[in-house]
Amino acid sequence: MQRKVVPGGSRSLNAIRRWRGALAAVLAVAGASHAQAADEVADFYRGKTITMIVGGNAGGGYDVYARAIAPRLSGYIPGKPSIVIVNSPGAGSLIAARTLYFNSAKDGTVIGEIFRGAIVEPLIGNADAARYDSRKFHYLASAATADGGTCFVRPDAKVQSFQQALEQPLIVGAAGRGAAIGDMPVLLQRLLKTKFKIVAGYKGSPDTLQAFERGEIEAVCGLQYAEMLMQVPGWLKDGQAKVIVQLGMRPNEDMTRQGIPTIWDFIKTPDDRETLELIFGQLEFGRPFLAPPGVPLDRVAALRKAFDDTFKDAGFRADAEKMKLELDPRSGEDLQELVDKFFATRPDLVARAREVVK
Repeated sequence: MQRKVVPGGSRSLNAIRRWRGALAAVLAVAGASHAQAADEVADFYRGKTITMIVGGNAGGGYDVYARAIAPRLSGYIPGKPSIVIVNSPGAGSLIAARTLYFNSAKDGTVIGEIFRGAIVEPLIGNADAARYDSRKFHYLASAATADGGTCFVRPDAKVQSFQQALEQPLIVGAAGRGAAIGDMPVLLQRLLKTKFKIVAGYKGSPDTLQAFERGEIEAVCGLQYAEMLMQVPGWLKDGQAKVIVQLGMRPNEDMTRQGIPTIWDFIKTPDDRETLELIFGQLEFGRPFLAPPGVPLDRVAALRKAFDDTFKDAGFRADAEKMKLELDPRSGEDLQELVDKFFATRPDLVARAREVVK
């Protein structure tokens, strides 16, 4: 059989071979560079200790997540540094955020977990109190999207529905500014004109829940449903608390099956809906972990990968299920993009949201 001759065929074949050789060389160099970078990160972290600053009280939801994640995370960071957790509660995590931003080592040996409200504080809260630019943090991961928030009341409270809370007084306990159970009662009172009598100043969710149990307050607003099941698992089953409304962008399937209405059922105007959508948008930040500005990017990448690997770890997921920790991880890259998008919100909407939550 006569072989078909293609003009320039040998030259084309040689060109392909040269291109493949060049590509292989580039990939080899890239692989070597990547391996070298990984070795440098491992060399840096080997024998060191990472401090994880948690902007909430010991025993609170953020603290529980941090202590569950840290042991597994350590094994996935190159060099396997140990991790110690330091609680830095106060001012709705602003103290922890400012410490990370201004006073922490910028070499990857200090990371943090802060309330999602602290991320948006410079935009729709008190920028003078925050003093930092949230966009300049290096976001590492979020453990779970913070949805399925609640307002719940004691069985002996006169108010037993959210509609009644719009009509008669309800004593609601509140933590500090920036915490969900600090901001949410104020938001609902200003936006929907609830008859809340807010008792502020409790130190995080454990302190507020104890006040609820003692009868000092009649209600708590802003605690996630999953966190409620984790911290006070018997309350709903035993009738010690009754959820009267769902708070969040999306309804929770379990609460919906129980016939619990969503906050959106009580929104009357397009302006109120748009404002609430912006404020509730911060729930997408979930339980964010971050590093200060200025950390070398190769270490940021290594920390992000370590979080991703931790969340995929079968042992960690099994432990989280036993602890009733809700997991809906978001990567650091996704979280960074989400924060940038949030801070690009149009000014008029930001101004209205700031007026509601100030």
